[in-house]
Amino acid sequence: DNDEESTLDPADINVQIDEIGFGKFHVIAATTFILFAMSDGMELVVTNVAWRDLPREEWNMDNSFRAFFVSLSFAGFLFGAFVGGFAGDIYGRRAILFTHGVIFIPASILSGLSQDKYSLMVLRFCVGVSMGLVLPTCVSLMTEFSPSQYRARSVVLIPGIAYCIGQAAVLFVGICL
Repeated sequence: DNDEESTLDPADINVQIDEIGFGKFHVIAATTFILFAMSDGMELVVTNVAWRDLPREEWNMDNSFRAFFVSLSFAGFLFGAFVGGFAGDIYGRRAILFTHGVIFIPASILSGLSQDKYSLMVLRFCVGVSMGLVLPTCVSLMTEFSPSQYRARSVVLIPGIAYCIGQAAVLFVGICL
């Protein structure tokens, strides 16, 4: 019947992916996802590094406020990861990657140009939301794209290694400054 949807058995799809092997497409996808994860790792810890240069007295931010302020990115990350999983299933993972860019780039730039603590707080939350959208999406896509013999290694690169490299890079720059 033409009315019935044609579906492939997941086992057949995995066999086809395994037969194709790990190629140029996988390298490009992994590189893109690794760069996403590194930039997200950088953004997540940059608030701690930038804390000393914020106008804390002018904006009435004492050290007890710091924990709340830094946790806004993590709260946004939690929200983004929760919403992103469902949205990715409905609208597709590619749409989530584009949404990440639409939120992440302006929110990151504008947070550096914030004129008060409230706009900075909202923007840091937005940055966290975008990071929550992209990390699980990248891991899911890499899992789906990769041949079974490379799947574990290619997935671990994203959150396990690239994220940590991004965080370490910001902390290293912070120490040098």
